[in-house]
Amino acid sequence: MGGPWLTVAMTTYNASDYLAEALESVAAQAGDDVEVIAVDDGSEDETLQILESFRPRLDLRVVAREHSGNWIAAMNEGLRLGRGRYACFLHHDDFWLDGRLEAAREALGRRGEAVLLLQPSWFVDRRGAKLGRWRCALPAGRPLSAGEVVERLLIQNFVAVPAPIFRRDVALRVGGLDEANWHAADWDFWLKMAAAGETIHLDRALTGYRIHPVAATWSRTDRPRDHRQFMDEVLDRHLAAWEGRGPDRPLVRRVARFSVDMNVRLAELAHGQRPGLADLALRFLGLGPMGWHRYLRDSRIVERVAARLRAGMASWRGPGPEVGVPPGGPAGPDRGSDQAQPRRMPKIESPEDAPMTPRRGFTLIEILVVIAIIALLIALLLPAVQAAREAARRAQCLNNFRQLGLALHSYHDSAGSFPIGRTGLYYTYKNSPNPNRRTWALGILPFIEQSTLSNAFNYNLSFYDGENRTVVQARVATLLCPSDRPGIQEPGSAIPRVKANVAANWGNTHYLQGEPGRGPAGPTPFAGPLGTVSFTGSPFAGNRSFGLSYFLDGASSTVLLGEVVVGQNVAAADHRGDIYNDDRNCAMFMTYTPPNSKLPDQMGDPGYCDAAAAGNPPCNGQDPAFSASRSRHPGGVHALMGDGSVRRVKDSIDVNVWRALGSPGGGEVVGSDAY
Repeated sequence: MGGPWLTVAMTTYNASDYLAEALESVAAQAGDDVEVIAVDDGSEDETLQILESFRPRLDLRVVAREHSGNWIAAMNEGLRLGRGRYACFLHHDDFWLDGRLEAAREALGRRGEAVLLLQPSWFVDRRGAKLGRWRCALPAGRPLSAGEVVERLLIQNFVAVPAPIFRRDVALRVGGLDEANWHAADWDFWLKMAAAGETIHLDRALTGYRIHPVAATWSRTDRPRDHRQFMDEVLDRHLAAWEGRGPDRPLVRRVARFSVDMNVRLAELAHGQRPGLADLALRFLGLGPMGWHRYLRDSRIVERVAARLRAGMASWRGPGPEVGVPPGGPAGPDRGSDQAQPRRMPKIESPEDAPMTPRRGFTLIEILVVIAIIALLIALLLPAVQAAREAARRAQCLNNFRQLGLALHSYHDSAGSFPIGRTGLYYTYKNSPNPNRRTWALGILPFIEQSTLSNAFNYNLSFYDGENRTVVQARVATLLCPSDRPGIQEPGSAIPRVKANVAANWGNTHYLQGEPGRGPAGPTPFAGPLGTVSFTGSPFAGNRSFGLSYFLDGASSTVLLGEVVVGQNVAAADHRGDIYNDDRNCAMFMTYTPPNSKLPDQMGDPGYCDAAAAGNPPCNGQDPAFSASRSRHPGGVHALMGDGSVRRVKDSIDVNVWRALGSPGGGEVVGSDAY
């Protein structure tokens, strides 16, 4: 019969306050294939008795030795004495949550070659109340390579000691915990394990990591100079090894150095010292947007500090159980006394005695300073992150317009012209007696890899007919801008329709001017709120299609498509963005007003405008109808030109230049520097 599946290595020293809870959390889940190796460091309280009481329920081995104060050496001894294929650490003040063992078995069973399983953990206070999650700065759902994990661990140790499970033979092969590095042995160990092979990240918090003043991980930070020295040693060693494996990444080095500085300054604050913060803020600014993102993502600084602040504030609400006093009262001859007395603590002679050294909590000044630092970091980072995200969305929108340009020219190559602008109201398709209401957008579906949708549309029926419901309700990514909100037209109707952020250029005046019999055509001027303008043609119109020969001003100087902002429907059926609808201002825009104009769009009917909906562009119900090209991107709109190029047109463009770009035959000369 083989050895145990898992070795739980524990260290104990005067651990009676929390030890029973830790052991109970293991015993409730462990079977015959889980062993516990408890190395006791010369306890003087009931620790050994508590350990003995769990022998009937656990495969438990207790190793008692004289007090040395070195929990790292004790953990290594537990690893060496263990027999399990896998191992984990468990401090006496931490614990497992229900399902911890089952989840680990399942994850490691699927990826038997993995050497390290990482999970988030819950920060808890000394009473066991949750203070927040301590997450791993890693993607979940797939195996992670050594380089991927090491790169993020270099910036900060985001691993809670009780959470990981690892291959015990690999841990011994890499040398276990560094017993000479009192301050950063766990960080060094996780870096060595991550570099040794594949890691699995299971994004479920199934352990509790307790924060209290006498925790070993708290007390070992009370000598900031030593703390920095040992952290620098770990960082130097692993940076050199990591850079030897992959490309040189100066940003990771700079962020990792800053992270060490931040950890040391926070340790100084926590232990009553007054660190200089001005130079730290300047260094943070010097990291730049990408450095800010990496630091906040990988350091988990907000989670770590927030949990400790909550722990400190919880301690102000009342003293609670005396730290160092067992639940039933103090050890020794005064057990029967009505007033509990704190247990005598060992005299501090060296860092080895530090784990049992009581430390005070944060003062109000320190908490305010830390909050100010976090607020500064977030205030500096958020605009940069938002700008980066907007740049990515703008790039995606630009790419969509390029795809639409290819689609329109493919349609032109096939049909000899661009699609008909619209059919339906006042027109029929090929003189059919049926209205066949639709727009140009349906014609290009086969050319943007949507042949299935195109084939599903019945062209003998209008867009609102029930038989065409599948098509008009399908969201086509190429027609959408990720910076805008999605919209549904007439959500309460029998056939609600998706909206889009692309519209056809309908010329430099209004909806009906270029359509024979439906408005003043040709040279008759349009007298609108921004002056009088003569209609000089449009690349799209009702019941007509135009080829490139129609573009007398040149295809590169004529706009085909532009961006529009989806009109949200709250109090009315706002037409803007209703791309399959041939009615006013649905699938078209006009260049009469400049991009993102503050002038309201005239919708031709009060029922087609919802000016009250939050975020909607301005509009009114006046006639004749015209609407501007609009975008959620700050400063301008994307415009697809007749030659297939995509231009970024600024809001500040001269309105006469914009109108010239909107007409294919006005005879205007527009230089590329005009917009």
